[in-house]
Formats: sequence, C-alpha cells, structure tokens
Amino acid sequence: MKQIVILFLLAMSGLAAEAQVQKPQQPPPKWDIYLGYGLTRVGSSNLTPSFNSNGGAVQLQWHFGSRFSVLAEFNGSTKSNINHQKIDQALYSYMAGPRYAFPVRAGKQIIFAEGLFGYSRSQSNISIPGTIPIAQVANNQYNFSMFVGGGTELRISPKIWFRPAEVGYYMTNFPPIVAPGLGVWNSSGRQNDLRYSVGVRFGF
Repeated sequence: MKQIVILFLLAMSGLAAEAQVQKPQQPPPKWDIYLGYGLTRVGSSNLTPSFNSNGGAVQLQWHFGSRFSVLAEFNGSTKSNINHQKIDQALYSYMAGPRYAFPVRAGKQIIFAEGLFGYSRSQSNISIPGTIPIAQVANNQYNFSMFVGGGTELRISPKIWFRPAEVGYYMTNFPPIVAPGLGVWNSSGRQNDLRYSVGVRFGF
C-alpha cells in the first residue's frame, strides 16, 4: 500500500511539473500565399456605364515581424458584351507594396491596411457594327495603376486564414480608345474603380 501511495504521489508531481512547463509558441510563417475570387467594379466611361468584371487574385506575402509585411499581387478579371455592346475586356494588374496588420480578438482576427503600386493591362476586343463580316478592333494598353484599401481575416489554424473581405479603391490610367462606329470608349484618362476579394491565405 505504501509503495502505491509513493508511486501515485510521484506521478502527480510529474503531471504538475509538466503542466507548469509552457510550450514554446509556434513561430509565425515567414511567407504565405493567398488565393481568392476577385470582383472589380469598373467605373463608367463615355460609352459604357459602370460594370462588374469577375476574376481571381494571387498574392505572395513576406512578413517582417508580426504586423508589417510586403506583398506582390497578380489580379485578373474579364467581362463580355459590355452594356450589350460587342465589347469584351480583360483587365490584369501586377502590383506590389506594404501591408500593416492590427490583431484583434486575442489574435483570432486581424484587420489590415495596404497600398499597392504597379501597372495594369487592358486587353479589349471591340466588334464594329455595320460591317459584313463584323470587323474587330483589338486594343492592348499598359499603364500605371494603384490600389489602396484593406480588409479582415479570421484565423482557422496557425497557418490558415480565411479572408471574408478585402475592399479598396483601384485606379488605372488608360488613354481613350477610338473605334469606328462606336465613337470614343473610356474617354477619361483615369478610371476610378472599386475592387473586392474573398479567399484563403496559407502560411509556409
């Protein structure tokens, strides 16, 4: 009986000592990748009203501490038959910039702000009415672009975050397109757009 009591006390002492030892925290990921759906609300122009362009986004993010990071992004979206006109447009952006995160809810959620700068490419195919067969004008433009915004993420695991919303102002600078039979398209040299994204970020 005495031996059993001694063994029991030794076992309890070992469990108590193990409970007092704090497990080392897992270091945050050095870099991660984000994959998501993207919606671009393209601003109105001379010929067309505002329209939605659907696509996706990929982001690579490098962390410098727990809050500051730098990311590179590729975003692409397409729209067919804009305003019932034979205009098909694909819009691509290649940008990079800083991001700053604010942890809330004991680290289970973050709110971030960011500014990205780079260039965008607009690829348009415009069908000219009144021509048999219908002629098309292809136009490719590259110019400076900027995205300023932010969003929020919810932690699913130490290396997986769900991003329900990333929203911001997206500026592009494409010169006017003159197409026979359609007049001037995108007459403004600056397009004021809005962009939204939802997806998942994976840490490595």
